[in-house]
Amino acid sequence: SELGGLVLTGGATPRYVSGEGWEWGDTVEGVRATIAGIRADRPTALAGVAAAVFHGEVGQGMVDWMTRMFLEAGPRGDDWLLDLARVDRRDEISAITAPTLCMAGRHDLFVAHDAQAAAAEMLPDARLVSFPESGHAPFLEEGDRYRSELVAFLEGIKG
Repeated sequence: SELGGLVLTGGATPRYVSGEGWEWGDTVEGVRATIAGIRADRPTALAGVAAAVFHGEVGQGMVDWMTRMFLEAGPRGDDWLLDLARVDRRDEISAITAPTLCMAGRHDLFVAHDAQAAAAEMLPDARLVSFPESGHAPFLEEGDRYRSELVAFLEGIKG
């Protein structure tokens, strides 16, 4: 079946680490160091990661909730993060011809806004929506606008 549309939120880019022709992101070594820090003290490290998801003040309850979700992923999540450091899909991204909505927080500390903009430019039919008051989770920090953009996109691709 054909893909009718695609929504990418909070840093979905073809490459997570920097490299030739891709200036954004950490290094593979940096990702490994992050994983080592998480493995050394999982609760404290993941609480720090959870707090860094947000740009604005969302309240300790929201940060605690995000921390619990990270902890529930378990150590297998470490492997997924390392997998991200190995993936480079720049050659394949232009094959995605479906209408694509890219939603990016301007203050994303995990995936630079400019990287998200570059990814949107690589997609043949993409529109980038920037959230000026958000970090990595615009659906939580600017939820009303996020939902409005999402609904408008979905209504636009309905056939």
